[in-house]
Amino acid sequence: ALGPILQRAQLPPPPPGAPQPFRFAAQGALTAELDDAGFRQIQEATHVIPLPWPGPPEELWQHLYDIAAPFRPVIDGLAPDERESAISEVLTGLRRYYDGERTTTPAAIVIPSATR
Repeated sequence: ALGPILQRAQLPPPPPGAPQPFRFAAQGALTAELDDAGFRQIQEATHVIPLPWPGPPEELWQHLYDIAAPFRPVIDGLAPDERESAISEVLTGLRRYYDGERTTTPAAIVIPSATR
């Protein structure tokens, strides 16, 4: 959801291995970390699950803005026209998932299993 904003922001990439929401998004990244920690018979599966929000995209955007405290300076730091365009793009993307009652976005999660 924050893609249009992050595309406009001039943020340095996080240091390798730093905790961040997409640290294990690349296939095999979690497996490598578990292997380094001494786990064996590692299996990693990505599942897409629905994340329903009980309302329209505009309310979901406000919620995301409210809870994304670390990203607020990034969002608020954009030039007003860039910020407006970015938020408009976010809302356009979220509207694809609105059924008139709820906005149900897909979320990819990585689930590992391993032995030690």
